[in-house]
Amino acid sequence: MCLPEKVVLKPGDKIIWRWSGAQDYPFGLIIKSPYTPLTRPFYTTSLKPGVEKKIEANAFRCAPAGHYHYLVAAYVDNRILVEDPEIIVRPPDKGGP
Repeated sequence: MCLPEKVVLKPGDKIIWRWSGAQDYPFGLIIKSPYTPLTRPFYTTSLKPGVEKKIEANAFRCAPAGHYHYLVAAYVDNRILVEDPEIIVRPPDKGGP
């Protein structure tokens, strides 16, 4: 299960996904929209055992506000597990007086 199911961020924020479990299964994610608020449309972790399974991604500073569905897939015990969470980009804070 991918927790939280929704990631809420503002333009320029960093997101970190980590595998949490007794074993370190590889996983990856793909932004399903033709537009992405992140600097890349897909990310993967290392396949090597014993290497921390973590993905770090940065949102563009100009990321448009909106909802972006993405796919997370993990290879666990010869099966592919899939989740369909979303990234929600909030508008940047208004600066000024």
